[in-house]
Amino acid sequence: AMTDMGLIKGYTTLLDADMLGQVSVILMIDARPSDLDKVVEKIGDDDIVRQMFVLSDSRVMCLLSFYNQVKYQQFLESLAHIPEIVKVTPSLILKSKKEVQRAALTDEAGLMIRCYYCGHLMRDEGVKLKMDGKYHYLCCSVCAKLYKEKYERLKKSAAEA
Repeated sequence: AMTDMGLIKGYTTLLDADMLGQVSVILMIDARPSDLDKVVEKIGDDDIVRQMFVLSDSRVMCLLSFYNQVKYQQFLESLAHIPEIVKVTPSLILKSKKEVQRAALTDEAGLMIRCYYCGHLMRDEGVKLKMDGKYHYLCCSVCAKLYKEKYERLKKSAAEA
């Protein structure tokens, strides 16, 4: 059910980069606020970039991991060709003292689910429908009614095809 709601993004194994012989670097990239999305788009798909965060102060923080110093140097040189980047500050990670997932299920955690029909964020329980063995979450009885009608129409047309 948590996967269906989008709470679980996926499953992963946490590998020890040091044992694999990888070097890790935190890279701070400064850009104008209007250019942040362009910067993220241009560097986000590179394999050397393991994690990326857009920060509120017009910076992008990247965690890089690599085996090959040449590949790292080539990546840094490629950043010089991105005009939206104002400044790059690399910092070598010497030790990792704590690595956990950012999301933590605690007593304060409040799950906000998008209504399957209108897309609004639900801050309360809303309406939960079980159809064909799966739960569907809707913000109100109106959306639940419209969603159910649409679901049944689509199901019927799929069966007729």
